[in-house]
Amino acid sequence: MRKLHLDTNLDDVTFLQFLEAYIVSMRNDMSSCLTDDQIQFLEKVHLRFLPTGLANAQCVNADVAGHRQPFFIAFINEGLYFALNQLFTALIFEELQGDLSAYQRDGNAAFEAAITLFLEPFSENIEAVPLDLGDDSAIGEVQAHLSSVTTIVLLFVSLHEFAHAWLGHHHVCDAAHLAMVTGKVPEQLASKVWDCEFEADDFAFRALMSRTRTVESQWAHGFVLYLFFAYLGEVERRIGKPLSPDHPPPKQRAAAVIKILRTTFPDAIHLESDILRLDALIKKWTAPIMTKTFQISLLSDNSKLLEDAIASGDLETPEGCDIAVDGKNRGMGFGSASEILILAVGIAGGIPAGVIANAIYDKIKGSNPEKPIGFTVTIGEEVAKDLDSFEVILKRKIEETT
Repeated sequence: MRKLHLDTNLDDVTFLQFLEAYIVSMRNDMSSCLTDDQIQFLEKVHLRFLPTGLANAQCVNADVAGHRQPFFIAFINEGLYFALNQLFTALIFEELQGDLSAYQRDGNAAFEAAITLFLEPFSENIEAVPLDLGDDSAIGEVQAHLSSVTTIVLLFVSLHEFAHAWLGHHHVCDAAHLAMVTGKVPEQLASKVWDCEFEADDFAFRALMSRTRTVESQWAHGFVLYLFFAYLGEVERRIGKPLSPDHPPPKQRAAAVIKILRTTFPDAIHLESDILRLDALIKKWTAPIMTKTFQISLLSDNSKLLEDAIASGDLETPEGCDIAVDGKNRGMGFGSASEILILAVGIAGGIPAGVIANAIYDKIKGSNPEKPIGFTVTIGEEVAKDLDSFEVILKRKIEETT
């Protein structure tokens, strides 16, 4: 039978049985976080894990879906489970201490796999990193910890979706989803739906904290969610746009979670060193991995347009990608009306080459809908005649340096 996901050897039936068992476990965990009234309301919320490979979640009002019955469907696509598994594998590799410190290693490969699982869930080139420590006696303890932190985030997501139903957000959220399908979300509606998302986060995190009583454990829950939101922020940075306009930026959502912790535990300042340590890890995982110099030969007018855009900071490249003019020469390929710009590009890990190529293309074509004529890129000894081949060559150069 075909595999539903590249990272599992389970066949269709077995995997679906696994998802059903996970749902039962998740609902029990949710009940441990809720009041009696909320547990009763939970019966109206049908939680489902969908075997689609995608990594997202949503709460749907069944009335809007045409069922005309008083219940909601909160679904989580199973790709999120696998992405989180890789994200926290990266964290665990970096954080192993005590008797397990000998197994500590760089978590970058697992972090990159988590990003790829989110952005390209159906890619056959995903290299998932197993939690293999080479010691069976150590694997059990570490695997249990991996399962625990993954469950924390999935439980938070489930409680967040439940909160939308419990708090009556469906009217605002449904309107926002409809507006997204038909066009741009109006500013006033966007503000309301962001408020709903913050409110659902607040409900979910406070419910999550009720599972444990110690300051350290509750702060650890916030630490895990902080990494989750930082991960979503890195995904957004790489694609150069929000994952969903009806959700606040992940950085703001992370800040709201930390604010709850600081307000609840004003004397636990020493625990904030955990956040600083996590910030350092994220910076390490997303630091620039290559710098390449390439030459771009184009018509003089386009050359000046691109050069001025780079100098003024008007070239819209994603955060983590820096482009600077390293020199220029008289053009040869297109006669005296052309110039060669020598550009130095620094690329943070994982930014798709196409994002960089398109940023340059969009700038030099200006208002002209036609493709700019006279356009050649040279990276090393290889020549790219247009943006498509530029992307291919640049991507290969990136891979050579990783």
